[in-house]
Amino acid sequence: MFLKLTLTVGSDAATLALASVTAREFYKVDAFAGKILIPYLAWLVFANALNYSIWKKNPAVSPT
Repeated sequence: MFLKLTLTVGSDAATLALASVTAREFYKVDAFAGKILIPYLAWLVFANALNYSIWKKNPAVSPT
């Protein structure tokens, strides 16, 4: 379970980073196109915070 949570937190962080780069690049081409991604970025920040808190509250358990 812990490994799955770790992978989830990592992939969420990567998604947020790439979405931020995408929004910035879209903004360079068309300001509206970049601004319209702001709610998506906000949602990703919220989802990352939730997943991170779940990950921290579930310490690693060694399999028996």
